[in-house]
Amino acid sequence: MIKHILGLLAKTFWIAAGIGAAVSLAGRLFGWVKAVQFANGLYIAGITLIGIGLLTIAGGYAQRGDFSIRYAESASQRTLMERNQRWWSDTLQGYSMLITFCLIGGFLILAGVLVEFIGK
Repeated sequence: MIKHILGLLAKTFWIAAGIGAAVSLAGRLFGWVKAVQFANGLYIAGITLIGIGLLTIAGGYAQRGDFSIRYAESASQRTLMERNQRWWSDTLQGYSMLITFCLIGGFLILAGVLVEFIGK
């Protein structure tokens, strides 16, 4: 379990580092020279990723609450247990995406705080 959590943290850290580098490169191309400008870019990137993670949960919730989807699944050959297992796996996948995007966004926001603090 700890190995899985540390692997997830490492993976999200390196993804955030890549996104942070891309934001910094874009900032250089846009002519940013102040640390606050780079920090704001990192904040916006982090908040955007957290928002995408929240949208994955909202989409899954809308799908689970849609009666037409439930009705269509009841007409299939799968048993109730198989359908419930599918719903649970979809729900867990949505929350997994939320956690991943929130970690990446959190790392980017933390990097923005560090850039702003060190750049003063």
